[in-house]
Amino acid sequence: MGENLTKSIVCPNCGECVPIVLHTGIQGDISAEEKEKILQETFFSWKCPACGCISQLLYPCLYSDRRYGYMLYFLPPGASFPQWEEASEQEKVRKRIVSSPEEFREKILIFENGLDDRAVELVKYAMVQVLSRQSGVEIRSGVYLESDPEKDRMDFLFLPEGSEKALRRTTKFTMYEKVREVARQFAPAETGFLRMDQKAAAQIMERYARG
Repeated sequence: MGENLTKSIVCPNCGECVPIVLHTGIQGDISAEEKEKILQETFFSWKCPACGCISQLLYPCLYSDRRYGYMLYFLPPGASFPQWEEASEQEKVRKRIVSSPEEFREKILIFENGLDDRAVELVKYAMVQVLSRQSGVEIRSGVYLESDPEKDRMDFLFLPEGSEKALRRTTKFTMYEKVREVARQFAPAETGFLRMDQKAAAQIMERYARG
């Protein structure tokens, strides 16, 4: 079972103080309802029972799934990562820090598709560079959508700077397979919770370029 915490919050619209249940510990292999909300990017949506105002309430929470061997810690911007003793059985578990609902969803899809998120970030990084050069516009963000090794395809969604229209782009799955070894050799060691995002991908490529 997951872990819950009840707190009182003040509605930003009407000022009403209302209790809310925060799901601070989620087991993806058990908590199907919470997992589905994360995948639909509605997990952090909150509706005030007094005035009906819908807002986004981001709070730290730990997500784990024993079937796929990973843990995700959702750390909102500005929040501090907690200090705790990790159990010995967690040593071989992939552990990541995520800071947006989109990244939360993306990591679940990546791990449950049986992929190495380090290699996926490298593919995304390369595609961002190409798209930026082709369009002359900086790419604000990109997320993994799906992949099909048999059809040799991997799909992403990119959002150009200054635009609300996302671009869906496809690359060959073999590209992922080629950079996977680069990720294994030059990515940080799997110790503790890591941020594995586009900044981390850029750092991996810097280490690879230096040899």
